[in-house]
Amino acid sequence: MDNRVLGVSMNTRSSRRKLVLICYTLLGLASAGSWLGSHSLTWVTMTAVYGAIAINGLAFGGLGFFGRRGLVKPFANTPPREPGVQEELIRIRLERVERYLRMDDTSWRNDERELRRRDAVHYRAYQPLCAAMAIIVMLAQCSLHHPSWVSSSVASVAIYVIALPVTVLAVTLPQAIILWTEPDLVEPEDAGTREPQLPGIGEAFGANSKA
Repeated sequence: MDNRVLGVSMNTRSSRRKLVLICYTLLGLASAGSWLGSHSLTWVTMTAVYGAIAINGLAFGGLGFFGRRGLVKPFANTPPREPGVQEELIRIRLERVERYLRMDDTSWRNDERELRRRDAVHYRAYQPLCAAMAIIVMLAQCSLHHPSWVSSSVASVAIYVIALPVTVLAVTLPQAIILWTEPDLVEPEDAGTREPQLPGIGEAFGANSKA
């Protein structure tokens, strides 16, 4: 897997930052458009949530099965469920049962630097999300106790307005932080015309963190 999205190289930090901004902008416009077109919160929710999953699958990566085609390796650090395009399948017969064995491929595995970076970006991303969740709890309490200074309907709307972006960011923000902050990639001299692979991103970022 090379570091390209729709044929555009993502080896530079500026290109990855543009990707992050474009993805979030398109997701916001699509959610707003679904509201203007249907005036249904159900459609807005479906557009935002499924749009976030699509962003991970097509661009960001990181989110398990749905993010294996993106730029960031899956955070779960587990082998793929299905064989990749580059993997060779060996077919054998044993006791008249056809079995398929995949040759060893560890390209999906996060190294120690990438695992440390994964934990760090999740901690960094979820701090503001936890604060937003605390606000949601306070608004829910207000909605349940019917205070005089705010109506239940207003509190319910506020809960939805905060909860939907929090849900979207919960599945995309760690990957977005990685893509936003990692330095430019330098193609190795012995790689010829081949694009640097994603493990190089993690190594470069890990080295940058130590510095």
